[in-house]
Amino acid sequence: MILFDARKITSYEDFESFLKKETDMFNSTKISLFEKYDMLKADLTESSIEEYLSFRNEYRELVQRIIKDVIAHYRQHLPKNCLITEFGSFVKRTERILSDIDITFCYDEEKTEIYECAEELIDFTIASVLGFSIDHVHGNFQHYPKNEEFNKLTENDNHYRIQFDENVIDYKCGPETLAENLTNIKNIRDYKTLLTSFEIKYQKKADIDSLYSIEILENTTNHDFLLDLMKFDEKYDICDNYQFKLQDYYLNENFSISELKKILKHNGIVEFYIFIAKLRKSVELFNSYYMNIEMLWHNKPFIDFFGFDFVNRLRTSFITFIFYWNRIELSLKKRGIALSTRCYKSVTKKEINHILNNDWGYSTNIDTILTSKNNLTHIISEGLSKI
Repeated sequence: MILFDARKITSYEDFESFLKKETDMFNSTKISLFEKYDMLKADLTESSIEEYLSFRNEYRELVQRIIKDVIAHYRQHLPKNCLITEFGSFVKRTERILSDIDITFCYDEEKTEIYECAEELIDFTIASVLGFSIDHVHGNFQHYPKNEEFNKLTENDNHYRIQFDENVIDYKCGPETLAENLTNIKNIRDYKTLLTSFEIKYQKKADIDSLYSIEILENTTNHDFLLDLMKFDEKYDICDNYQFKLQDYYLNENFSISELKKILKHNGIVEFYIFIAKLRKSVELFNSYYMNIEMLWHNKPFIDFFGFDFVNRLRTSFITFIFYWNRIELSLKKRGIALSTRCYKSVTKKEINHILNNDWGYSTNIDTILTSKNNLTHIISEGLSKI
């Protein structure tokens, strides 16, 4: 059992009261947004793209409000001087409604059980409000340093408990995520280790899509994280000799959910993000380390280099792809299926098309979704040919 003793931080009653307040606010605002835009029920057209973008922006603002509210609520139980960063889809602006939340807490003080428990309360509260399991909220320390002992754990060890004076909360993380999740929980939090983990990415030319889009939620330390990352960016050419995988992808009649997720993520959105990362130096898009996808559409060097027509087609294809990805992800979740690389459930095109037709009408099917992905990679290929 992985135990978190919250008795010195909060009572069960206060924990539940805060969780209910945030959940009620999130759900009521979310319902209002869905009713206001009705965006996921209607097909996406050229005239409705801007409206869909407004929906995405407002939904993201709602998620960010939850994250900041929850961190603020438990902030006093973390070290006085902290670097708190957010990364991942909601910062890159490649998010879907069901995207994971990625938050890293970094401090140079010695780690304590109180600090560890405060982080878990933050992660658990955010996950609960958004309707996720705990493994959908994670941070940079989940991958480095490695702890091989955690790889020996089995599903029998997948038992988390938050202990209060009056009650306990028992829960689990998702399939095949225990070792990764525990690495994130138990790892040290010092700045040197965090920076080393990023330099390793640069040296190995790995996880390029996890760079650049990093939002500083708080920095009360003496460290300048983005400046230090910029030094790595100047030292290493992380996109040098990167081999893009931009071919069209199709599915057989029988396929796994894992296979579909890999096509959408690794052969779709990741390749798009790395295309932009490659342009940072070849076209000199940004003067600072931080970037997100939304910044691209109004970036003068980008528009001057490729022309307005190309930028508009890239923007439209990207938004269309995210739109359809949202649809299938929501449809699967509605039926208790996670669109995850760790979901090996075998399905057929006929079964998935029946689900999609039932939820969204006959204009949405598995081929529509894959076509939106393939259209995006066609435009990326066109862009690469001009560099």
